[in-house]
Amino acid sequence: AAEPIALLATRSLEHEVACLALRPPAAAPSPPDASLDASLDASDADAPMETDSGGACGGEPLLAAVGSWTSFSLSLLSLPSLAPCGTTPLGDKGVVPRSLAFYAPAAAPHEYLLCGLGDGKLLYFP
Repeated sequence: AAEPIALLATRSLEHEVACLALRPPAAAPSPPDASLDASLDASDADAPMETDSGGACGGEPLLAAVGSWTSFSLSLLSLPSLAPCGTTPLGDKGVVPRSLAFYAPAAAPHEYLLCGLGDGKLLYFP
């Protein structure tokens, strides 16, 4: 028989969720870079992610990336607690994040978080 689905945590977010990505446990060869500096174009998303000083997500293997509909930002949450790790604005106001994906190339020393925007731009964060 299948195990029942159990609720582990809930969190009310300040803004509506536009997209969500979960990082699988095996995807992170090294701890994530909490600054999440955008590496595409300085005019697109050049503000570093504001992280909590307690390090709730430092080296945390299970993360959720959440794109916000109305604040045009990206947040990281630790799983399963849903504790916030940090938030960064995505640049242009009015452009909604549409999709997120964690990507860990085999030869890279760290993984990337990819963010597709509603205007066709693709941002990536090391």
